[in-house]
Amino acid sequence: MSYHTVWRDSYTVPRGKSHSAARKLVTPRLTNISLHQPMPEFSDCPVPELHWWPSAHSRVETTGIGRVGVLCGHEHADPVFKRRTIQKREDLHISTWAPLFKNDPQTKAPWFQTTEASHALSRVYALESSTCVLHTTSYISGDVCAQWGIPPDVNCLLNDARAAIYGPEGDNLTENPSATHEKIKYANIVRRPPVPAE
Repeated sequence: MSYHTVWRDSYTVPRGKSHSAARKLVTPRLTNISLHQPMPEFSDCPVPELHWWPSAHSRVETTGIGRVGVLCGHEHADPVFKRRTIQKREDLHISTWAPLFKNDPQTKAPWFQTTEASHALSRVYALESSTCVLHTTSYISGDVCAQWGIPPDVNCLLNDARAAIYGPEGDNLTENPSATHEKIKYANIVRRPPVPAE
């Protein structure tokens, strides 16, 4: 059984008052819920600041360029998150990832923390949802590692940040430059016609 960690809040209820009366937040705590159980929302956290997207009820928002959806990291491997996001019929998907490692024996990183794994999950999402995917990755430079005091055995210098744009068929629409250089990636995306309401 797989589990997903969510935020829940502990409240104190003053003596003689109902639960709906003024509650005082004591501390947020992490709890595990099973992934196979029905989830009416993406998260049961009542604090909006803890969400990645402005709406706690949807990972897809309507913008000036169409319906834009977002998933973070390994949420692309979670069938519940993927199904809920794909059902919203997004026009554009943003795939955000933390710093990743090259698939190299020197890094000693598990495969799911490598660049190849993240690109594979983004490409599969593009195929499953038939939408364009903007694959974004952050990068930690060697100077930052030294400033933070990260030991050399963490192999911070080997992290691999390669952004990409995947088409609805899973094809890479951009070239793969060096992982340590900033570069703007762009592509012309043709929006599909809107689907009439049922």
